[in-house]
Amino acid sequence: MTTVEEAERADGYALGSPGYLSYMAAGSGSSSTISPLASWAKRNVTGKPYVAFLTHGGGGNAIRSIEKLAADMKLVKVADSLVCQGAPSGSLVARAEELGKALTEPVAGKG
Repeated sequence: MTTVEEAERADGYALGSPGYLSYMAAGSGSSSTISPLASWAKRNVTGKPYVAFLTHGGGGNAIRSIEKLAADMKLVKVADSLVCQGAPSGSLVARAEELGKALTEPVAGKG
């Protein structure tokens, strides 16, 4: 698991979770890494780029929770979020790769 200190040093974030009944997985935002960052370290992550992704069995509404946390942290969204019912396949795999590239561009530009 990533510590808050490690997460603060990151140049960008890929935030994702499985969706359960329109909620993120408990460890994704309520009790592990994202929540402490959102409440404690805003000053250290403000303005950093992020992408968001979600897999789900139906509905896909949990992406809103991920995006809200990112907004609360004042992160900068660099691509449209990816919401996928079940495991990504076909064009969704290519879309996931594009999401990764969208995040690496601003991060690589920092070096």
